[in-house]
Amino acid sequence: MTPAHVASRLHGLDRRLLPTTLRLRAVAIITLVLALTVGSTNLFFVLRGGEGTAVAIDDVLADFRSESAAAPVRDLGAVMPAAAPEVAGATEEPALGEAAPAAPVDTSAPVAEPTVAEPAATTQPDPSEQPAAPAAPAPAETVAPSPTAEPAPAAPTLTFPDTGVYTFDTTGGEAISTPGGARSYPEETYGIVRKAPGCGWTLELRLLEQHREETTFCLEGPRVGVTQYETDVEFYGAAEHQIFVCDNDNHGDLTQAPGDVTQGGCQGDEVTTSGTATYVRREMMTVGGVQVETMMYRFETKIEGRVQGTASQNVWVDTTRGFPVRIERKSTSRTSSFGAGVTYTEDATFAVRSLTPAG
Repeated sequence: MTPAHVASRLHGLDRRLLPTTLRLRAVAIITLVLALTVGSTNLFFVLRGGEGTAVAIDDVLADFRSESAAAPVRDLGAVMPAAAPEVAGATEEPALGEAAPAAPVDTSAPVAEPTVAEPAATTQPDPSEQPAAPAAPAPAETVAPSPTAEPAPAAPTLTFPDTGVYTFDTTGGEAISTPGGARSYPEETYGIVRKAPGCGWTLELRLLEQHREETTFCLEGPRVGVTQYETDVEFYGAAEHQIFVCDNDNHGDLTQAPGDVTQGGCQGDEVTTSGTATYVRREMMTVGGVQVETMMYRFETKIEGRVQGTASQNVWVDTTRGFPVRIERKSTSRTSSFGAGVTYTEDATFAVRSLTPAG
């Protein structure tokens, strides 16, 4: 997870939503006046314009299963050696453990009579020429065994999380500073884990039908980093897709000690993020009734460019898989255009319900 999602959302709003926002502010004032005389239906519509739609678990599972079914299957015939062509008159090699077949016998040739050899004369050995008895062997030297060195402990390493659909218990939501711009996340949101080429795997979060974000991670021995972050966010029918490329930012390192700090950053379209990741402590957490050891990290991020703001996150990372078990994030950012400004805020918590995915 990376706070680049904050800049991504506002950058899209800056380009596509602001003209709509200005119109909506005017419409809200006019509608409020009309509502005093003709009712509140139109006002209700305006104030609900940014509301999100919950994602159905069946739809997420169907997407994951269809992707899995469409994955290419390796053709073993393409890598197996072809059988050698048969040659006329060639004899078949015996199988392992079988005797080779006997050569054919020519019965037309005459058979020679067997000959009996005369016994050879034997001679008695001369006692004076008997060899001397061998000398007794010298006692073997006793060699003390050399001490063996203790094997070095295996370096800690992370393994890939299981692919499938994960459920997150969710609180909080997001808002923009326009009429009806606040919306809550549903109590259950979903994440899809997929394997990516090389060291990578991805976590796609489906927070709302109007809010999707995907993070690409890279596992390198004891370390998990973030290499890319992308979002699809929609407010008032204005949708925007953004991609941020990151410096393989540290998202968890089994070799770190509490208090260790690493730097990182991401680059988007006219927006950059930079910040720190501080390893706080090891902590046991209960996930699906199972005790899981985690590393707690605190991320502090500054957003610059067309979007200005800050973001902070507390993330608990599973020490076996590098998977974010719990995420607490807060952010405030602002962008302006055409003399108007839009502020985006988020305050939300995501806790995975089980580390055994569906799918």
